Amino acid sequence: DGLMNRLAFEYFKKDQDSGFDDVIIVDPNTHTFDALQKLTKNFPKAWYELSSLNLKDRVDFSTDFCLKTLPYTPNTYQLIYDFFLKLEDVTVVLTKKKNRPYKVELVYSMQNDSTFFRGRPPLDDETISQINSKFKNILPRDFLKFLKIHSGFAKNSDTGIIEAENIFEITNHLRELIKSQNKTIKSGPSFIDPKDLIFFYQS
Repeated sequence: DGLMNRLAFEYFKKDQDSGFDDVIIVDPNTHTFDALQKLTKNFPKAWYELSSLNLKDRVDFSTDFCLKTLPYTPNTYQLIYDFFLKLEDVTVVLTKKKNRPYKVELVYSMQNDSTFFRGRPPLDDETISQINSKFKNILPRDFLKFLKIHSGFAKNSDTGIIEAENIFEITNHLRELIKSQNKTIKSGPSFIDPKDLIFFYQS
């Protein structure tokens, strides 16, 4: 059975540099679901079940779930398919930093130690629609569907797609910041009103 690639393994090392006080690679042979859920309440049951499958089944199951959940477009379908084709492993990892609660991520390790991706737990329909209604229901459909797979998704150690639970606060904060600095934002020749901006991604 594969395990995280070298890059991911380095990132999740428990030492001074990484800032992790604790790192748990989930293994159903040693961890019960209840024990893990006590550490982090938003631990998805499906992820626990996923971690008990063999590698091929983990990858197949994850591929199917993504393709079923996201709106179909030929282009996206191909990209998702290619992504999973290059996977070396899918692992569930819990991490803890000093004075912070545990957090759980699904870690996708790519072949050839090239890259890894970290996805945060999905959201339920009710939470997704609450977030969307804060934005007067204008969030893109494919983004809302993606939240059923991951709320927050990053490459390597980057921040990446912000956890949806935080997007509203971050967006308001940045809109205020832009306003206070009297900056103008343009897309091509046209000006953009800061209050029309929504911040999804941080790098």
